[in-house]
Amino acid sequence: MKISLDTNVLLRLMVGDDVAQQRTAAGTLEGAELVSISVQALCEFVWVLDRSYRVARPDISASIRVKNKKQ
Repeated sequence: MKISLDTNVLLRLMVGDDVAQQRTAAGTLEGAELVSISVQALCEFVWVLDRSYRVARPDISASIRVKNKKQ
């Protein structure tokens, strides 16, 4: 399955403020063979983490690093 994530799904994954939605998002990602994220969604994700959730910038940076399962 190929999926494209939006900002809301990214936030549910990382913030965990809704456990049921976090589980659903994680389960969907685990079953995906390819995941894409638009530049706009990524920028909005960083902005929301910084401004709304006051996440430290090094933590934001760590949250968007690419991890390839095949490596």
